[in-house]
Amino acid sequence: MQSMGANILLKIHRDFMTPDLTAETFMPHVNSEFVANSGENPQVLTLNEVAVNHCDPRLEQFSLFFRGTPASVLPQGNYLLKHAELGAIELFVTPIIALPHWPGDLVYYEAVFSRLRQQSS
Repeated sequence: MQSMGANILLKIHRDFMTPDLTAETFMPHVNSEFVANSGENPQVLTLNEVAVNHCDPRLEQFSLFFRGTPASVLPQGNYLLKHAELGAIELFVTPIIALPHWPGDLVYYEAVFSRLRQQSS
């Protein structure tokens, strides 16, 4: 039997699996914390940057870059990220090498979004 809290979490999780999840959704939350459910030791990831790619007008493409502590690196995979305002969002994240304009003493992660744009009716 699921608790009421679990039902709410599942609803939020399902609601974010829609095209409404855009770069603009995340931009106001740069430098805010997301808690990654990684088993026994949840890890705090900070949204470092939102980068939008404009190379093909038919596609909506953007990346979320997170930073974390080097004490424990998350392996590439799906994680349920919890945010105070956005709720719970499942994302596939992978560790990456720091870009030149980022401090090198942290661990960085990327989540990539690439999908066909919704056609206007």
